[in-house]
Amino acid sequence: MTVTVDEAASTEHHFATVVRGPVVLWHGPIDADAHLERLVAAYDLLATWIDPTAHLIVAGPSADPAVAEHLRRYAVELALPHVWIAPDVTPAVLAVMRRHAAVELTGPVPDAALALLAEHLAARAGVGGPEGAG
Repeated sequence: MTVTVDEAASTEHHFATVVRGPVVLWHGPIDADAHLERLVAAYDLLATWIDPTAHLIVAGPSADPAVAEHLRRYAVELALPHVWIAPDVTPAVLAVMRRHAAVELTGPVPDAALALLAEHLAARAGVGGPEGAG
């Protein structure tokens, strides 16, 4: 007997029942050149200081499983329970993720993208930018 799982429906159910908070989605090739550990570090600051309900999803094709595993271990070391490393998702699952994303990033993670992420989520949380800190 073969059991078929509708991954998109399962992902939608996960969002409906588990995810409570804004979702930051990064999608693209999960490789060393993307500098995704910088994104996880920025998310750590976000989840610690601005919104502990925020979720981070890293999704995309992964030619080297060691890169995805490195990101998973890094998230565990930082005690980040809402990080989802999702290599090799189907287009239907990625579409579900994109529908639920408050912030969507792709490609290598430059400093400008991290600043945009922080600015956007701070605005959602009603927190001022660096000039308003004090």
